[in-house]
Order: sequence, then C-alpha cells, then structure tokens
Amino acid sequence: MFPRKRFIVEQFANISTKTVIIILIKQTIAQRSIKCNHNVSI
Repeated sequence: MFPRKRFIVEQFANISTKTVIIILIKQTIAQRSIKCNHNVSI
C-alpha cells in the first residue's frame, strides 16, 4: 500500500511540475507576442 501511495504522489508531483512549466512557456510566448505587436504599432 505505501509504495503505491508514494508512486501516486510522485505522479501527481510530475503532473503539477509539467503544468507549471507549460504555463510559464505560454506566458513567455504571450509576452513576446505582445512585445512584437507593440513594436509593429510603434
């Protein structure tokens, strides 16, 4: 039981870290696109 619970916890940790990384990448892409749009408008 304990090793299984630990495995599940590790899986959840991996999923959370992946989602955080994806969110950060999306934010950086959004910021870059906004900067490009500002440069075009100016």
